[in-house]
Amino acid sequence: MKKYFSLMILGMLASFLMWSCSTRDNDDRMDNDTYSVVYDVKGNFKLTGKLFVLGGTFTRGIASSDVVLIYKLVEVSNGKNIWEPLPVIYHANEYKEIPAGKQLKYTYEFSSAGFDIIAGGDFDLKGQSTAFNDGYLNGQTFRVVIVPASAGRRAVVDYSNYEEVIKYFNIDDSKTVSL
Repeated sequence: MKKYFSLMILGMLASFLMWSCSTRDNDDRMDNDTYSVVYDVKGNFKLTGKLFVLGGTFTRGIASSDVVLIYKLVEVSNGKNIWEPLPVIYHANEYKEIPAGKQLKYTYEFSSAGFDIIAGGDFDLKGQSTAFNDGYLNGQTFRVVIVPASAGRRAVVDYSNYEEVIKYFNIDDSKTVSL
């Protein structure tokens, strides 16, 4: 009888442990399949069809649940880089190299293998001045940040603020990988 009683207690304990584990709220767990990564991309846009594209391939693929954020280096102020999130639009009234009444837009798209940064506008980017090409198409620097999407859905972070994203996801951006 003691043997059956011990087995019954052991069975109840095992059932309780399985129940408590299976009903645990999994929303509090961090997405552990993604490690936030920062890539630096510097280069010249190339004309591909009708678009100017600057692309890259990730050194390792990313999960389909990951989010890719891309920021453009717009200036260096007091030795500190100032990053602006894409998409970004530059208007002619703010930048003299852009034809009057026109605008230039940087956007991007990504897959698990890589990304494309696209420069386009409501004017023909081909045949623009050297100042335009040097200011907007050649030698451009971008920062690509990969973060887990599951954390991003609950994140109380301003994705347009590069510094806030780096701080929130605890990313050491001094260890960027160049693409």
